[in-house]
Amino acid sequence: MRRILVLLTLFVLGAAHAETYKLRVIHWSCIVTDGKATVRGMVQNQSRATLSNIRVNLRVLGPNNVVLGTNSALIENRRLAGGASSLFSASARLRRGTVARCQIWFRNPEVVQIPTLVPPLK
Repeated sequence: MRRILVLLTLFVLGAAHAETYKLRVIHWSCIVTDGKATVRGMVQNQSRATLSNIRVNLRVLGPNNVVLGTNSALIENRRLAGGASSLFSASARLRRGTVARCQIWFRNPEVVQIPTLVPPLK
């Protein structure tokens, strides 16, 4: 019960402080085959500024949030102008285990993590 209360409080605080996203993932997928997970998709720069050297970061989780693999890669367009879109792809070798979910986020050398709106996988 306490955990639910904490999560609810964080959700309410997060909703009260609406974040302006600089990136928006238009679509993405995570495919797991032969001991490797690969994410692919498209990201759009929502800001007016050009963002450079953006990396997509992949973390693959198993049951109980055990990390099975991680990796990062540069997105296709190294200089992403405001309003522009770019394809991205990253792969990670996996340790043994059952994959429960893939997580992605974006960063560049100037910003530790770029605020990104990532839709859930369908």
